Amino acid sequence: MRPCERPWVRRGRPGAVLLLLSVFSVCVMVEWCWEARTPLLASEGSTADEDLLLAGNPNLLLDFDHQLLSDLDLDQLSHVNPHLLPGVDPDLLIEDYSDVVGGFKDEFFARELNAFRAASEGSYPVPSQRFRSGTTPKAFVYIERQFVHNGWVKYHMLDVEHNLCPLPCKVTTDLSEVSTADVVLIHLRSVASREKVLVDLGPRDPSQPWVMFEPETHLQSNVLFHTNYKLLDGFFNRTMHHRRDSDILVLHGFIVGRGRDASFLPPSWRQDPVLFPNKTRRKLAVAFVSNCKDNSGRLQYIRTLKKYARVDVYGRCGGHKCGSSRYAEHAYKPATDPCMRMAGDSYLFYMAFENALCTDYVTEKLYNLLYYPLIPVVLGAANYSALMPPGSYINALHYTPQQLAYKMKYLADHPQEYMKMLEWRRHYQPSTVGGSRVLCDLCVRLHDPHFYHHNIIHDFYGWYVTQANCNATGTVRHQF
Repeated sequence: MRPCERPWVRRGRPGAVLLLLSVFSVCVMVEWCWEARTPLLASEGSTADEDLLLAGNPNLLLDFDHQLLSDLDLDQLSHVNPHLLPGVDPDLLIEDYSDVVGGFKDEFFARELNAFRAASEGSYPVPSQRFRSGTTPKAFVYIERQFVHNGWVKYHMLDVEHNLCPLPCKVTTDLSEVSTADVVLIHLRSVASREKVLVDLGPRDPSQPWVMFEPETHLQSNVLFHTNYKLLDGFFNRTMHHRRDSDILVLHGFIVGRGRDASFLPPSWRQDPVLFPNKTRRKLAVAFVSNCKDNSGRLQYIRTLKKYARVDVYGRCGGHKCGSSRYAEHAYKPATDPCMRMAGDSYLFYMAFENALCTDYVTEKLYNLLYYPLIPVVLGAANYSALMPPGSYINALHYTPQQLAYKMKYLADHPQEYMKMLEWRRHYQPSTVGGSRVLCDLCVRLHDPHFYHHNIIHDFYGWYVTQANCNATGTVRHQF
């Protein structure tokens, strides 16, 4: 039932009961309607900069030419003077969010969802070929033992082992099984050199695809051995990465329509999100940042933003603490994690700022808190319109920190506009699982005969590094 709507009362009840229900409903509606007009932001002291900002021209939010972060001098953002237009209606400060329920499809998750649908309907084509080890395809993962010992591999294999993927497959790190595997996944961060991989794996079978497997960007994937990516030209046949032009996608989350689409997924993959916060008044914004190596400018952006608005930063890179850092091998669950629950109950916005501005690079930061009724503020180089319903997020790259502060405070002071940005949650639900299901797209592709067709990535450096466009201007930040 929407706030301020008259509740539906079943006919045929005794008159006294109807009267009591009507009185109770009016009381509840009055309270809800009053809260809908009450600012959401908890009372807190404001700085002189904040007072000056709020007293300024409301047209501050007009996004001049949608400048990207890389085009701005963050040291001078407090002195930015946008081209203010006189006589602009303050309502224009808020975008049109009326289409938030209109036919959104998560383009990154489409292949897996279609596989779940086909498997549910029994319409998935049976492959004409048998696999090397029987009726189920198998992948061998070449990876450093430290990722096995710390639980990283085990956690990422959970849903495969529990048969939760749309199609079955087997994944192993046992080197004795490499000859019976249909594909070899080579974890790029574990590659010390081309020669070592060849020695470790033995004679190469041309009919067995070697797949570059890497969830991270090229800025992070050579931190162990300082791999020279140019020496890997012509080494791989396929790719498993976060980019949409990869053969296999590494996905950290998804959004799916409630009802029929969600029904195709395993129960552990779907959980209705929290629609309303436990607290009426909440603090403004929160961020969780533990990787202080800043390739995206996110920490500098947040530092400037904090001059104009309160942002509580948890983790190694901030002044607030809540438990320890969370990584995939910790197998945390956003719906039950106490720190994420705290954030969901206590804040209006959360900063889903990626550590690199690379094509299609989106991590669990986007999805960790979507279970809770907060508005994500994103900073990354992905096409977020392919990942999120329209009007459900704020893109920080479209605003200076000063403009973003004003926008968040405006929404906090106008609850009806704020709630419009949460309306999508009535029609869609985000994933509450992450790393345990990232290998499921691999299982789907292993059942596709076209996946085994001959292919060589001759210019691996060009594909992996140059085409990643790892900053907003489209140029390569570092050479390797």
